[in-house]
Amino acid sequence: MANPLLNPSQLPYQLPPFAEIRVEHYRPAFAEALSRHAAEIAAIVDNPEAPSWANTVEAWERSGRDLERVMSVFGNLSGTDITEEMEEIAADIYPQLSAHLDAIYQNAALYERFKSVTAPEDTESQRLHEHLLRTFARKGAELSDADKRTLSEINQRLSILSEEFGRNLMADTRARAVQFNNAEELAGLPQDRIDAAAAYAKELGKEGYVFPLELPSVQSEQQRLATPDARAALYDAARLRGTETNSAVLVEMAQLRAQRAQLLGYDTHADYVIAEETAKEASAVGDMLRGLVPAINTNAAGEHKILAEEAELNGESFGPADWPYWEAKVRQRDFALDENELRKYFPLDAVLVDGVFAAAHRLYGITVVPRDDLQGYAEGVRVWEVFDDGQEQEPNTGIGLFLTDYFGRPTKRGGAWMSTFMEQSHLLQSRPVVINVMGISRPADGSTPLLSLDELHTVFHEFGHALHGLLSDVRYPTFSGTNVPRDWVEFPSQINENWALDPALVKNYARHVDTGEVIPDELL
Repeated sequence: MANPLLNPSQLPYQLPPFAEIRVEHYRPAFAEALSRHAAEIAAIVDNPEAPSWANTVEAWERSGRDLERVMSVFGNLSGTDITEEMEEIAADIYPQLSAHLDAIYQNAALYERFKSVTAPEDTESQRLHEHLLRTFARKGAELSDADKRTLSEINQRLSILSEEFGRNLMADTRARAVQFNNAEELAGLPQDRIDAAAAYAKELGKEGYVFPLELPSVQSEQQRLATPDARAALYDAARLRGTETNSAVLVEMAQLRAQRAQLLGYDTHADYVIAEETAKEASAVGDMLRGLVPAINTNAAGEHKILAEEAELNGESFGPADWPYWEAKVRQRDFALDENELRKYFPLDAVLVDGVFAAAHRLYGITVVPRDDLQGYAEGVRVWEVFDDGQEQEPNTGIGLFLTDYFGRPTKRGGAWMSTFMEQSHLLQSRPVVINVMGISRPADGSTPLLSLDELHTVFHEFGHALHGLLSDVRYPTFSGTNVPRDWVEFPSQINENWALDPALVKNYARHVDTGEVIPDELL
């Protein structure tokens, strides 16, 4: 078929052919991929030969590759370049996908085949067999026919609500982007940030200066805006996102999740979810959090007192929107730390190449090189190839590809994340194609952005997730990369944050953007 989503890409590492993919390809690709996957599952179930590891479990692992390909492209681009048409496609497709998966996991004959096979003696195969049996049970394989129908209805409704929640949140996030009419309201911001806000307003067809909302409730520019009203405008816009559109959605989701958990034999949705995580029991998490609360409250109260006193000494009141601003002022007072000056030591390009990639080279023996001959899906998206230092560094012979999409766009949702277009698997002979996404403001003059301390740590953090995907070394795609317990996913990324200001590394990349001066010890 001519649809570029329905055949393996011929590009290196099966990088999707973004230049060929159009919105009109998604619906027919989903329809065909769902049909192909259903046929693959039917072939496993109807196989007249006795169930074996190869004709049942490995056949299962090989199945659904077309659907996975369509979902990876659509899912990734839905987060980075969403359109109204794509939102409509998601609203139609996701309930169909939910029903499709329920039909597979509730297939009694397929479940019996899995139960009857014997796994090879290697650890990964043994773990896969246990994982599949547990997953099928958690998805309703052992329920009565009536309860299976109820579960499928719940799952389809939840898929609709989940997509609706995300759509509402993104729409409200865009709608609540904060517009300022004159530069005086932006006192405290450096000129390059003011210029970027003016350029963003122009991109939206608006006057003045526009600041898109970031994912956290606290917006980073609250730290620098000298005008209390400006700080409050950002804080209130972020705080109120979704309150008008998503409240009823959340209530229904909570009710349906509780119903599903009880249908599957769990007391609560929390118990259902955490049974697959490293903590195992919701009570363990509750005990840990309750143990932290006294120390957290004491610490917060002490900080509040210091910051409120500083605001009062400067003739201002102190509220939630003002916390980051006075926190920065106290750091400047006590440690002579100028946040705006600090940024000048963290230009993105140097941080990435001489910091993040250099650390990975030292720690893991890998080298990251640009592949400017390969195309991303949007302006500013770069493609890199990752090599094991023990390999010859010839094109297309590396570990995988790494894409960077660091700049904010009106069509991109907030936050920072890692995802994949291809996952590593020895069974499928596939190598990973991994992406990191952020929402950094692009300077209006096209220069490299200067990162805040938070943004610096986020670049290192997200590359920790990328390493998790790139250094995957498994046979079965079920276990590839970050397909591990959800509360363990954050471990490699948080470990990688530790190298951001490591003395052996930081002076390799932290050089003043204007003078080239290495960051001084006293500033560190």
